[in-house]
Amino acid sequence: MAKKILLINCAYHTDSITDQMMSEVSTHIASSGSEYEMLNIREQEFTACIKCRVCTQSDGNIPGECVNQDRMNDIVNKIEDSDGYIIASPAKFQATATFFKCFMERLIVYSYWPYGAKKAQPIKKDITKKAVLISAFPIPDMVARIYSKTMDQLKVCARLIGAQTIDTLYIGMAPISTKRRLTQKEKAQAKEISEKLLQSL
Repeated sequence: MAKKILLINCAYHTDSITDQMMSEVSTHIASSGSEYEMLNIREQEFTACIKCRVCTQSDGNIPGECVNQDRMNDIVNKIEDSDGYIIASPAKFQATATFFKCFMERLIVYSYWPYGAKKAQPIKKDITKKAVLISAFPIPDMVARIYSKTMDQLKVCARLIGAQTIDTLYIGMAPISTKRRLTQKEKAQAKEISEKLLQSL
C-alpha cells in the first residue's frame, strides 16, 4: 500500500522560497507513486488556541477534541491519517512564522495536561512516523544553523504528532521576493530529502 505524506506548508506568500521548495518536494513524492496532500496553512480558517485545556484532560493515544469547531479538527484528522510529514516554515526574527505558531498552539490536542498538573505531556508515546523539516532564512544557512531556534520549534511539532525527525533542510538567503528562485543545488536537496523520507517509511 502506498504511503501517505502530508506536506504542512506555513509559508506567508505564494511562490515564496518556502512555497517553491514544497512544490519541488511534492513533485518528487508524486513521481514515487506515494499519496500526498499539500496543506497550505495560510489558506486554512481556524482560530487561535484560547488555552482552556479542555482538549488535554484525557490521557491516551488519540488527540483531544478542541472546543473550537473549525478547520483545525479536519487538519488533525489528516495528520492522524498520514504516515509521514514534510513541515516547512520561513523564519521571522530567528523564529518560526506566525502561521506556524498559530498552527502549533492548536496542536495542544496532542498533549495530556490535566488541571492542576504543572506541565503537559505528549500523548504520542510511540514515535512511529517520520518527518522532514524545512526552514528558509534571510541569512546564510550556516549562520541560521548557529543562531536560529526555528528548527527546534519544528522538531517539537514533529514530536507532538508522533514523528521522528529524520532530516532537516536550512535554506539561506531567502528574502521576501518573488524574484528569488530555487537554485539547482536546492532542487537537488529537495529530491534528496524527499527520497530519504520515502525510504524511511
